[in-house]
Amino acid sequence: MNLPENSDAAKQRLAKDVLASMGEAVAVVLGEDVVYANEAFTRLFGYTAEELGGAKLRELIVPEARWQESAQLIQTVDQAGSASVETIRRNKAGGIVDVAVEAAPLVVNGAKAGYVLTYRDISER
Repeated sequence: MNLPENSDAAKQRLAKDVLASMGEAVAVVLGEDVVYANEAFTRLFGYTAEELGGAKLRELIVPEARWQESAQLIQTVDQAGSASVETIRRNKAGGIVDVAVEAAPLVVNGAKAGYVLTYRDISER
């Protein structure tokens, strides 16, 4: 692939293609709202991109009994720079999915703007 003049538009397309190509489910959250989810995320949890746009992940996929755990994960990211946990999440149909979650801050123009969350299905284990 040849990036013409390393343009910002080409870099953005490349970043989007990389995220779309990943086998792990990825969601990008600004504030509390989902602004991006790759195809692996929609396959794992059953929500369409349209349903996810502007939604709050906690309300969609985190079982209520895990809300405190989810808040602690974000607090750890804020303190340590990243965090991971093996836990459960809920899919659109209400089923439980065993996942490994990795969370990292999303830094935009030098400031933390949100989070990048990666989910790997560990149900087979």
